[in-house]
Amino acid sequence: MMKKLSIKMRVTLWFTLFMMLLVIVVSFFLVFSQRKFNSLTLQKKLMETVDEIEDLNRYQLEEKISVPVNDIYISVYDMNGTRLAGIVPTDCENKEAFVKDVSRKLKSGSQEWFLYDTTMKKEHGTYLWIRGILPIHDTVHSEDILLRLLVMALPFLVLGVALVGYLVIDRGLRPIQDMIQTANAIGEAGDLSRRIQMEEGD
Repeated sequence: MMKKLSIKMRVTLWFTLFMMLLVIVVSFFLVFSQRKFNSLTLQKKLMETVDEIEDLNRYQLEEKISVPVNDIYISVYDMNGTRLAGIVPTDCENKEAFVKDVSRKLKSGSQEWFLYDTTMKKEHGTYLWIRGILPIHDTVHSEDILLRLLVMALPFLVLGVALVGYLVIDRGLRPIQDMIQTANAIGEAGDLSRRIQMEEGD
């Protein structure tokens, strides 16, 4: 099949395949890089918000965490894991064991959350657990939309790249085609007075 194609078509085909592969690789790299960046940004916001809670006194704390802070649900627990104050999302199971100063992902049903725990010291050497729960917004998964758009646009990209490649290659190979046509005409007609037009060079 490939041997039946002209040199121009073969070069155009290879050019199109290479360019499409390059576009796909770069697109996937950008999508997943953006997803990683969004995820790290959300986790940083979660950790900073929860860490700021440590510096509040009891009354400030209860007032502050009675509603979500920066979309973060914050709750306070005693050493035994009993919730003392704060709120948790109704659709989050919130059964994970406490792990100090580690941000991690929690999946509950169809929803995903970032979870972060830290401690607050109390008198007599005791402490309280502070837990922050942040829903993973659509910003983390919005790259899926970009992937779908890329798949939908792929046929048009292929046609566009193939057309541009064909035009560029056609222009590049035109002098060679002229030389071949002139050489064939000289051979068929036997007219040795004809010359192959070539640009001046060394």
